[in-house]
This record gives sequence, C-alpha cells and structure tokens, in this order.
Amino acid sequence: MKKIIKLFAATVMTVCTFSVLTACKNNNLESEEPDYYDPEHKPFGRYDETVTIKGVMEYLPHNDSRVPSNITPDNQKFISFLRDELNVNFEYMWKVPPQQYENKLSGSILSKKYPDILKVNAAQYQNFKEKGLLKDLTETYKYASPEVLKYLNRDPNVIESLKEEDGKIYGIPQYNDTLKDVPVMFYRKDWLQELNLTIPTTPEELFDVLVEFKTKKGANAGISVAKDLVASYFSLDRYLQMFGYQPYSWVDDGTGNLISSDITDEAREGITYLKRLYDNGLLAKDFASTTAENAEAQLKQQKSGIVFGPWWTYEYPVGDLLNDQDWGAAPIPRKANSKITLDRQNISYYYVVLKQCKNPEALMKMINMYIELDGKEGAKPEDGYVWSWCPTQFNDPNDIDETFLKLNEQLKVDPNAENAAPENWTSHEKKLWGAYPEYLQWAEDHGSVKFQSNTFANIIGRVNEDGAWAAIRATAQDNSFKYNEYYALPTDGQNKYGGQISTHTEVYFAEVIAGRSSIDDKGWNDYVNEWKKLGGNTITNEVNEWYKANNKVGA
Repeated sequence: MKKIIKLFAATVMTVCTFSVLTACKNNNLESEEPDYYDPEHKPFGRYDETVTIKGVMEYLPHNDSRVPSNITPDNQKFISFLRDELNVNFEYMWKVPPQQYENKLSGSILSKKYPDILKVNAAQYQNFKEKGLLKDLTETYKYASPEVLKYLNRDPNVIESLKEEDGKIYGIPQYNDTLKDVPVMFYRKDWLQELNLTIPTTPEELFDVLVEFKTKKGANAGISVAKDLVASYFSLDRYLQMFGYQPYSWVDDGTGNLISSDITDEAREGITYLKRLYDNGLLAKDFASTTAENAEAQLKQQKSGIVFGPWWTYEYPVGDLLNDQDWGAAPIPRKANSKITLDRQNISYYYVVLKQCKNPEALMKMINMYIELDGKEGAKPEDGYVWSWCPTQFNDPNDIDETFLKLNEQLKVDPNAENAAPENWTSHEKKLWGAYPEYLQWAEDHGSVKFQSNTFANIIGRVNEDGAWAAIRATAQDNSFKYNEYYALPTDGQNKYGGQISTHTEVYFAEVIAGRSSIDDKGWNDYVNEWKKLGGNTITNEVNEWYKANNKVGA
C-alpha cells in the first residue's frame, strides 16, 4: 500500500510479519552506543574502517537496455560507490519478488536474522517502533546533505509529526507532494474529434461520451477499470473522486468531527454511478473479476477510450499507444460542488535502522550518496548504475512540479530547445531538454523520428501545457480539494479491525456494481450498520480522539 492513509489495507499486508514480533522485544538488538561519531556531521564523511551494512530487497528486474548484462543488484555501480567513497560495504541479505517479501521478512524476524536498514510502510513502522526494534535516528538527521535537507523540509510538518513526545525520531520518510494523488482523465482525443464531442466535465457528460465511444467505436468496456477499490493503477477510487469520495479516508462531517468516507453519501453516490455504467454496458461484463492486467488489455485492444489514472499514466500504460493513437489529458469530470479528497500528508514509506546496527548515520550517508550521484559521470546505466536497485532511493517531494516550472520557463525564451539546459538542472531535466527538439519533430510528424517511448511520454505528461501535470495544476487552481484529516499512524482499532472492515466494504461495493446487492435505503443502511459493528465505531472514536488532541493540525 502506497499511502499512509490506506491504513486498513496496510494492516492486512503486515499481519503475517507482525504476528511474530511479540517474541522480539528483548532479543539482543540493544546497541545504543554508537561506534562512530563525527562532531562536524559531514554528509559524505568517509569511515576510517570499513562499515558493513546489511539490507533486504523486493527484487524486480530492470528494463534498461543500456545496463551491461553482467550487472546484478550486488555488483551494480551504486554499491561500488558506497565502498569507494564512504568505505561502506553494503550487502543484501536476501532478494525476493514483491509477492514473497512479507513472508520472507517474517521468517527473518522469527529467526532473528535482522537487516540493519529497512524500507517499511506505515503499519510496519508503527509495529517495529512499538516493539522497541528501531534505532533512534535523531542524531542521524544531522548528517543530511544540504540537498537532502531541502527535500526533507519541503513540508516541515511531516518531520514534526514523526517526533515522539521526548523529541526522538525513528524513521526517515519519503513523502510526496499531495498533488501527485490528484487523478487525471486520459481520453482518446482522436475519437473525441472524429465524433465531434467535447471533453466531458461532469459525470453525466462522461456517461454520454462513453455511450458514443461504445456505439460508434466499439469500446464496449467503456472505461478501463479494475475491480480493486484502491491500490492499482486501474482502481475504482479515481473514478469515485468524481463525487468527492476517496476510500479509507477521514473527512470532517461539518460539525468538527471526523467520519469515515466509506459510509458517506458521496460513497453511496459514486458506487451508484458505477452501477449505472455497468447496467448500461459501459463497464466490462466480467467486471467483478477484472484485474489490472485485464483493464490494461482492454485499453490496448481499444475496448475503452477513457481511463482515470495518476500523473504518470502517459508513461505507463498509455505510453506504448501514443505513436498510433492520440491521447489527451484533462481534469476528471466532477459533480457540481464536489471536491477531490487529498491527504494532508502523503508518506510513501519510511527508512528505518534496527537496533543492532552501530552506525545508523550510514543510512543518511547512503541517501545523500543516492541524491549526489544523480546524473553524475560514472553513475549512468551504461556504467552499471541501476537506480531501481539502490537500497536508499529518495526523491524531492516536489520534483514533478519543479520540472514543469523549470522547463516551461526555459521554453519561453528557447521554444525549440536549441541551447544547452541550465547547469543546475537535474540529470532527468537535462535529459528531457536534450530530447525536446526530436520530440517536436515527432509531434509534427510521427513518422519522421523514432518514438522515444519513456522520454517523449515524460515530456507529454510532465512538461506540456496540455499534459497530465498541467491538468493537475489546473485542478489545484480551482479550489477543488478537501482533505483526509487523519494522517497519523494506524490506531489500535485499525490494526485490529481494519482488515475485516475493508473486506466488508470492498465486497459490498463490488456486489452492488455487479447487481448482486442492493444500494437502496435498506441495503445501504445494512452495510453501514455492519461496518460499525465490525469495529468501525471503535476506530471512529480513536480517530476523533487523535483529531481533537492534535487541534486539527493543518486544517
């Protein structure tokens, strides 16, 4: 689960790991005295003696053809940079595919074979901390390089919210600009023009466009959407935002109290709309079993002409279609007066250090190194550098908006990108700028130059003034947001009851859409009452206690 607010699902994902943590409270992890101390806290201070740091990995193969074939996660260039520049010997204890990660981590904890550093989600972070397994990183923060410190302080409230009552902090968060969660509508621009239709701005207009796409273009899957309520790039939540509903969020009910979005009128309205699409043949007939892979196939087979997705959808999965099809981006249609629900904080994951590690500052030095190497000589794919295999990936929370602003400002004075990019740009920004002249050729005549799939898709989505990020910026200027007001770690009730409540919600909504359950007054009330009995009332009380105690921080 990507976001901290997806608390129920995060709980489900981590049950297998933390069922074994109770045995770890007093397990010889104690190592409070550091082996190393630098009074100057040099961000790239080299160790006099080799420091070995052990980690673990959710392994996925890279897809960059420039990387030499003999490169592995263990010998890639980042590992050698750590050794040569910092005298850090980094070792992966094990590497498994993502679907095996939870079980493998559980086994490591049970057998007391602990890594030194680890990337964890919100529920894992809380559980490790409660069991006393985490190293205090308060001193470690002093080793942040100026660049990393700038990124960490983009929103000072994020770091402040992680501090314990005694001021200690146990994690380094990777958080993001909350605008990155604003959904975008991607649509077949060529179809819209051919059928003399306008870009839909309301759910009703979208319904009419889908009917036209089905009857005149054969798009009998309507929209590309999977059965998942959240957690997929084709999930339902982005469509439900048309009515102001984001699953698993907590919104102010207008009286100063928080209520779960899952039992609001907006949720009922959104699910009712999707049922209407299904009843009219504007969702796939086998919607109830449609996976993200199925939805992607519908898109590629031209069985749908509209998909709601994140800002990077031009890069994947639409990117492979751009050479033969014309796809536009626009703000999602919305019901009048509805507002998109955003997080107050968007923390993707946390880096932590377990207590047996005597050099917790090495974590920050590794993060510093990751940022420092971006685009530098000797740290390119052809050199054997694979960013997705780095154990301390980190990015500027505002990176996409920064790229949009920088490149568009430069294009005002150099519209054809004839001159070199400014020296202080990131390597990725320079890469986009370098490709921009060829992109302009391709945009003028698709057959004139080879389509550079990822690079051109980056330009279309991140830079163009009619692209995906531009659509998000337009939405932001329209006073179109409300907020998920609960952004703390999971409550006890969420850890205990979250899994069964989320299952109840997801099953009921899927059955309603497919016509197997009713969403009339009785059906809806039965669903809400069961939600409360399953632990919803307990969680609601806990969330509101936190809300009042924290004086509605950020409101």
